Amino acid sequence: MKKRFLIVLLILFILVISCTTKDTKTYTNADFKYSIKYPATWELKEEMIGPVPITFLISPLESPDDKFRENFNFIVSVMRDIPSTALEQYTQGMLYGILQDSKNNIVKKGPTTLDGLPAQEVVFTTTTQGFKLRYFQIWTIKGNKIYQVTFTAEDAKYDQSWPEIQKILDSLKLR
Repeated sequence: MKKRFLIVLLILFILVISCTTKDTKTYTNADFKYSIKYPATWELKEEMIGPVPITFLISPLESPDDKFRENFNFIVSVMRDIPSTALEQYTQGMLYGILQDSKNNIVKKGPTTLDGLPAQEVVFTTTTQGFKLRYFQIWTIKGNKIYQVTFTAEDAKYDQSWPEIQKILDSLKLR
């Protein structure tokens, strides 16, 4: 009886692992040294804005009535000389930029980690093009690179999206 139970348990474990693996894709950017796993149903786009690479992950529409696609974007900025206070300086600049628009309302801000590195995060809401949106931004510095991640969702859908978003963030590896 114990042997049968263990075999069933092993089969269930293998099924869970294989389903999880098939439901995600991995994106690796060798030039800027990061990788991330994301849902296989999401669309991946890459763009260069000047020397800055931006990777977009865009969710599928949930229904024909859905008008906004939740999305991630990853921006990597390469700097020459990064001072030891760079994270604090970058944070001040980010917060200043957010507060320049009177429609933006900061919900949460503070220190955190990203792939084990000291980081800063901010969550804010705004209204744009008729959508009430919530943004989650997190950034860190590794070597001479600033890594910035932004997740954008409709405010009403943000909390239900968060568990999947957390999985994506947890999968981010900076090399």
